[in-house]
Amino acid sequence: MKPKLIFVTGATGFVGAEVARVLSDHLCYKVVALYRSESKREHFISVYPNLKKKIAWVQGSLECLTTLPKNIHTVIHAAADRNTIPSNTVENVMRSNVMGLSNLLKCSVRVQVKQFLYISSQSVYGHAKPPWCETDTVQPEGLYALTKYMGETLVQSYGDVLPYVIVRPSRVYGVGVFMRWHELISQYVSKVVRSDPLTLHGSGKQRIDLLHIEDLVAGIKKVLDQPFRNSTFNFGMGESYTIHELMNCISSVGQTKGYPASDIIVETETRPTGPKHLELSIEKAKKYLNWQPNVSLSKGVEMYFDAYSNITY
Repeated sequence: MKPKLIFVTGATGFVGAEVARVLSDHLCYKVVALYRSESKREHFISVYPNLKKKIAWVQGSLECLTTLPKNIHTVIHAAADRNTIPSNTVENVMRSNVMGLSNLLKCSVRVQVKQFLYISSQSVYGHAKPPWCETDTVQPEGLYALTKYMGETLVQSYGDVLPYVIVRPSRVYGVGVFMRWHELISQYVSKVVRSDPLTLHGSGKQRIDLLHIEDLVAGIKKVLDQPFRNSTFNFGMGESYTIHELMNCISSVGQTKGYPASDIIVETETRPTGPKHLELSIEKAKKYLNWQPNVSLSKGVEMYFDAYSNITY
């Protein structure tokens, strides 16, 4: 059987790189990867030299695309500007997350792409009451969430001529070639490794839904293997953890790796930002995709500790 040609955007980002890496190692897919940074592409190849000839690389930006390679079966849009620092202007985020997507959709229709997979975000639900279902009314708050929702609306507007699947992952974590060292779990693991205390802001009762990158990629692969048209799926852990539970998990796993138990400093005057409870319902993905997460929180945290001791990039 001829392999499906898959066009992956954001291939030098955390999620896009892992999608490209996993799919390119399967005989039933051929990956074409869009990237901006040549240094990041070279870094990817230095870490995975066996994939150098398995991935066809295309350098460019979404905003400047004029066409896509011929015979693309599926586009997986993993590129996104997640930078919310004040110096990153609204125009920059809109250009990348909305205008770039609009251009990609036009190019996809032009070359008759069979399926468009848009990686959105749990952030579109905002302060709606969890656990969130795909049919719930979204309440996006903040620039990133708004652009993700606008992206969903754009994708849906092409549904008559471009079959789509929208994926809403919860907070994605895990080890990868472009892993997010600055995010919560990475920061806590780093503190345990350095024997620094863990700082808990507020009561620690804020709940988050965490999804390991391996489970997200497995879910995306399930979508590729199913004939779904114009559907939306949540991908999450299926449960949520308080920040305090997360801290205790990281400290406990650290002790199994030979690190001392971590002290926890509580700062009650500093209140955490964002919703108090983040949790997705994944019943639809379980039922129709036969997918469920397989990486437990403790196993995912253990991978971080292994990365600190073994990673060479």
